[in-house]
Amino acid sequence: MARREIKIEEYLAERVRFNGGECLKLDARGHRGRVDRIVAFPHRCTDEDCILKYVIFCEVKTATGVIEPHQRREHERLRKRGNAVRIIRSYEDVDQLVDEFCLH
Repeated sequence: MARREIKIEEYLAERVRFNGGECLKLDARGHRGRVDRIVAFPHRCTDEDCILKYVIFCEVKTATGVIEPHQRREHERLRKRGNAVRIIRSYEDVDQLVDEFCLH
């Protein structure tokens, strides 16, 4: 992982946790294309069906980072199962994600 990519990932984890969420790092050994993080924010409703829209699979890349074909396949596999997948390329992308999903 590129140095800048690590900084974006650290910022993501920090912002999510500061706002009451969880930011879990995934171990990709043995699974090519696995996303970098699973982000979970507290949900706003009591209906269990709404929990999924507050769980986001995040792929962290730099602004010029390339999504490889095996990563695209994994993202599509997750989306076909109804999961949210986000590509995070900057601190601004992190801020947008937090603003969209965290409780204010």
